[in-house]
Formats: sequence, C-alpha cells, structure tokens
Amino acid sequence: MTYEYLKNLKKHNRTLKLLNSDNFAMSMAFFYFVFIKKKHITVNHRDILSLLDDFLYNLNQTYGNIYPKTPKEYLNDFTNENSAYFKKYYGSNGELLYELTPYTQKAIEIIESLEKKEFVGSRSKFNVIFELLEELIFETNYSDKERVAKLKEQKAKIDRQIKAIEAKEDIRFDSSRIYANRRAEPEIKV
Repeated sequence: MTYEYLKNLKKHNRTLKLLNSDNFAMSMAFFYFVFIKKKHITVNHRDILSLLDDFLYNLNQTYGNIYPKTPKEYLNDFTNENSAYFKKYYGSNGELLYELTPYTQKAIEIIESLEKKEFVGSRSKFNVIFELLEELIFETNYSDKERVAKLKEQKAKIDRQIKAIEAKEDIRFDSSRIYANRRAEPEIKV
C-alpha cells in the first residue's frame, strides 16, 4: 500500500466515501435499520420513502431538526452517481425498487466489525488454544496406562456431575461464562 494508492482509494472508493460522508450517521443508521434489522433485500419506492420519512422525523424530533431536506431529496442523494449507496431499478411489475450496493454492504460490515466485543472472542480463542495444548500433552506425554487412567478419572468426574444434576444439586456458571455461552450461540440470519 502506497501513499498514492491510499489517497486515490479515499477519493474514489464508494465505501470510504460513505464512511466519510457528512450524513454518515444518519445514512448508516437508516441503511442498517431497513436492510439489516428489518431484513429487507429490496424495498419499493413508496415503502422506502415512508420508512425514511419516519426515520428522519424521529431524528429531527430527538436532535432538533438536523436533517432539513425532504425524504425524497435524501433518497436522491443515496442513489445519485456520486454516492450510489442504493441500486435503483424497476422490478418485473414496473415498480421502482431499491437495494444496497456492495459498497454500502461493505461499509455496514466494517461498522459491525468495530462493534464486536474483543473480550468474548479472545476468551474463545484462548479456550481453543488451551484445549488443543491439553490434548497435545495428553497424546504425547502419557503412556497408554496413564492415558487410560486419566480417561477413567474424567469419566468418574462426569459421572459425579450427572448424579449431582439428577439429585437437583445446584450447579451454576458464573455470570461471565453465561454471557460467553449466550454470545457463542450462532445467530440465524434469513
């Protein structure tokens, strides 16, 4: 990466233009709301204008009329040649449709990646490394008799845990492990 390449990239790359735009916060929040949170792939002209009108109204009520243009003007800003945050085309029934461009999707991915909690990911990676090291030690440093003894010890521990659960004894995770387990569950995206 050279200075010239990066300077040119900042000037011409549409993802970087969006991230550096004057209406960055409003635009990205709206795009995220409509296309990620509400899970739309395409939105017709009437619906996107209505959603944008409501969105701008809420922002202007909360922050004091900071977005004075009409929803149609902002929508035109999102689709003009310089920005091209949306693809705008006619569907099979002649209805005008909007969808995110790959540049806008990339900008959303960048922002989402900045939100991720490093602690949970780091802990998960550490756990994997630790488990692999334990397995490596187990497989390479013990004789067959020692490995069988260790496995029997683990089996006895598991049997005690099963009996404790069946006896309704209280076995709890601490709050950080509960949080980590909830975060590790895969999110289903449609």
